[in-house]
Amino acid sequence: VPYNKLVVGAAFYCRHYTGAANINNGLLQEASAGMYGPNYDGLTEEFRREHNYTEYWDEDAEAAYLWNGETFISFESPEAIRRKCEYVKEKGMLGVMYWEHSADHTRELLTVIAKTLNI
Repeated sequence: VPYNKLVVGAAFYCRHYTGAANINNGLLQEASAGMYGPNYDGLTEEFRREHNYTEYWDEDAEAAYLWNGETFISFESPEAIRRKCEYVKEKGMLGVMYWEHSADHTRELLTVIAKTLNI
């Protein structure tokens, strides 16, 4: 399929997993089935402090994640979305789609898409 017919997806929701071994900050560890939540706008500094989450960056996936020794949360960070949008521009792809608009009431992630793609 030609690049100009492809769209890259971005998730405004999060997935969390429990039961992962406290190895490698939870990255690539077997865990329970993932569940949705919290939404992106629920990942506030207060939420992170309250639940002792630290944010990490997976260089291979170019994605951020949270880990507190028990629970792993995967999510789209503004930096990850910016990088996806840069890739879309570099390759001349059709665009970016996202799901779920109501998960980012702050419009932080949507703003990154608009600014990076100049729309």
